[in-house]
Amino acid sequence: MLEAYQDILIFLALTIVVDFTARRAKFSPVLGYLLVGVFIGPHVFNLITGVEASHHWAEAGIIFLLFGIGLELSWDRLVELRKYVFGLGLLQVALTSTLIGTLVYYFWLHNSTLAILIGGGLALSSTAIILQVISDRNELSTRTGQISFSILLAQDISVVFLLIWVNTVAGETVNIWPTLGKTLVKALVVLIGIALVGRFLLRPIYRAVASTRNQELFVATTFFILLSISFATGYVGLSHELGAFLAGLLLAETEYSYQIEADIKPIKSILLGLFFMTIGMNINPDIIFKFADAVLLGAMGLIVLKFIIITGLCYLFRVPIKTSVKTGLIAAGGGEFVFVLFAQAIENNLIPSLIVQIVNASVFITMALTPYLATLGKVIGGLLPSPIGVALKRAEEESKDLQRHLIIVGFDNVGHYIYKILMDRLIPIVAFDNNMRNVTLGREEHGAQVFFGDSRRSEIYHALGADRAKAIIITLGDFNATLRSVKLIRRNSPDVPIFARVRNKMQALALYEVNANPIMPEAYAPSLQLAARVLNLYNFSDDQIDQTISRFRQEHFKQDDCSDMALDWKTPFNPDKLFKKKPASE
Repeated sequence: MLEAYQDILIFLALTIVVDFTARRAKFSPVLGYLLVGVFIGPHVFNLITGVEASHHWAEAGIIFLLFGIGLELSWDRLVELRKYVFGLGLLQVALTSTLIGTLVYYFWLHNSTLAILIGGGLALSSTAIILQVISDRNELSTRTGQISFSILLAQDISVVFLLIWVNTVAGETVNIWPTLGKTLVKALVVLIGIALVGRFLLRPIYRAVASTRNQELFVATTFFILLSISFATGYVGLSHELGAFLAGLLLAETEYSYQIEADIKPIKSILLGLFFMTIGMNINPDIIFKFADAVLLGAMGLIVLKFIIITGLCYLFRVPIKTSVKTGLIAAGGGEFVFVLFAQAIENNLIPSLIVQIVNASVFITMALTPYLATLGKVIGGLLPSPIGVALKRAEEESKDLQRHLIIVGFDNVGHYIYKILMDRLIPIVAFDNNMRNVTLGREEHGAQVFFGDSRRSEIYHALGADRAKAIIITLGDFNATLRSVKLIRRNSPDVPIFARVRNKMQALALYEVNANPIMPEAYAPSLQLAARVLNLYNFSDDQIDQTISRFRQEHFKQDDCSDMALDWKTPFNPDKLFKKKPASE
């Protein structure tokens, strides 16, 4: 028992030191956790006695990470990504594993089983590190973030087939097809059951729990639901992480998602730090130094090969070159699943221990480099030909897959604040502005899809898919330009809801007459009201909208800026209230 307490103290102390140092020095804490894990592991100072137990706790870190990602997404957005999950993602796994397996067979091991095993394992990227990096940079709602996530989700699905293949080769399964069919049937039944529970039971359960006003009961309920669904998917042969992601997706549809997210955030951060340290504990530095040539060649070769494959596939799927390069670099490394796959292969005597240690060392290096590959992608993307100069063509190219998205006309302070509020709910957004400074700031500092365009030209609305949009927000300061834009949009898109900022009653009435929704408060409130109306249009509940706006106010505004303003976003515009009627003369 004393040794277990010692392990916990060491992990917590190092978590504090690494996280504090990383924040102060402004580098990714992931690298710090990985390196610390190497030194405390069995191959260096051997400070951790319960290595096996720590691995189980560490796996919970990934579960909480995927649960948090699910909380931030929506079913509608996931459906829109299906082309990238089942097309781009699965094709990446197949092509990468085939090429790596072929190279391993002809130039290294000359063994087909080992070639398939290593090729399949190295085709996968690090879900934990990539999603952590994307989340830290607030890029999950950008196209790079969502395509990267789609690839990772496809890789997570591929894990099922790899595990079944290992068991088949090891002799535990006589025929792969009956086992695969049985697994898929069980998975389908469980997934349908999870969907039914989420649709009909979760909201009533949380309402009953919330009515008790007991925080401990609320947190316990969340943990029970998360672990139950994660266990269910693991039981039928799918990954526990996939179950955690589904649990997050289901709870994201409730009005309690923000409270749930706040409850799990500290635990998620601690467990992820523990997870990265346990990855480092798997690495033997002696192997890195003894076989330095093979380890470094393997690491660099893996990064280059996966970068070429992922970037090329993205471009074939009509993803802009900048986004393709960023995605290719951030997903070019290896992943944590290779350690699990190889451990199972060693137990079944499928692969020699020395080969595993060499490959693991190469994968470890690529994982440690992932945050810096992401930074390199951003730098290279900035050097590539900018889509701003060819706005219409690039705008159409980047927006062609969008459905039910939001278009922001004008990306000044109001447009920027609207973007930040709605990005928190992962609503797909495109914007344009005729000020190059606003466009550059939006794209480079905030990762937004902002284009250079003139609101007086119908081509820009067509390029951004106005006919498929859920809504259009006009934030222009010039009312005449706003009115022209509304009339222009109405010619080709008569039904799309339009929201616009105005300064006085006459402007509000003029917009109302051309079938637009005017917003007429002061100061920062236009951003908040416009964002609230759009969230309502996307069917978020009143509580979710109020929580979103309240949290944004707390994070971005001082107490005396606008926190005391009544934000009446629920009341529709009524022109009769603008002008007081004079009493009838006697």
